[in-house]
Amino acid sequence: MKSLRERKKAQARDNIVAAASGLFDRNGYQSVTMRDIAAAADVSYQTVYNYFPGKARVLHEVLLSEARSVEQQLFDAVSPSSNRWPGVGPAMDHLVVSVFRMLKLHERGYWRTITAEMIRQPETFGSLMGLLDAEFRAGMAEILRGARERGEIASNVDLDVLTQVVIYLIDHAALRVISLPAADADQVADEVRRQLEIVLTPYLLAPSDASP
Repeated sequence: MKSLRERKKAQARDNIVAAASGLFDRNGYQSVTMRDIAAAADVSYQTVYNYFPGKARVLHEVLLSEARSVEQQLFDAVSPSSNRWPGVGPAMDHLVVSVFRMLKLHERGYWRTITAEMIRQPETFGSLMGLLDAEFRAGMAEILRGARERGEIASNVDLDVLTQVVIYLIDHAALRVISLPAADADQVADEVRRQLEIVLTPYLLAPSDASP
C-alpha cells in the first residue's frame, strides 16, 4: 500500500495532467504555458517542474492517460475472457467506436496541432507512440486469438498479419478525420466498419463449422 505522501504526490501529478488537458483543449497547446498549468492545477510553478521537465512532457502524459482510458474501456468490453464477449463482429464495432470516441474528446484543430508536435519532437513522443502501438497491438491480437479459440475465426489465419491489417485500417481512418476538414467522422467510421467486415469475412466460420 502506498504511503500518504506517495498518494498525495500521485494526486498532485494527476491534478496537473487533468488541468493541462483542459487548458490544451480550451486554449490550444501552443498558447498554454507552464505557469498557466500551475495556476489551473492550484500548485506552484516549481511544483509542475518537479513532476515534468517541460510542457511537451505534460502533453505526453495527457495523451497517454486518455489513450489508456479508452483502450481499457474497449478491452474490458470485448476481452474474450469476459462473460460480455459479444462475438468478433461486434468486437470490431466496439473497436471503431472506441477509436472515434478518442477522437471526439477534442476538436480536429487540437489533434492537428498535437500531430505536428509529435513530428517535431520525436525524442519526447516517439516512445509514447511506440508504447501505445505495442499495447494496442497486443490487445487486438488477444481479441483475434480469443475469437479463433472460440471457433469464430479459421484456425489457419495468421493473426499477426490480420492484426496489422486491422490496425492499418483504423489508423488510416483516424488520420483522415484529423487531417481532412471535410471528412465526416460518422461516415468515415461507417466506411472503416465495412472495410473491417470485408477483411474478416473470408476467415469467419459459420456456427455449424465452429468447433464446439
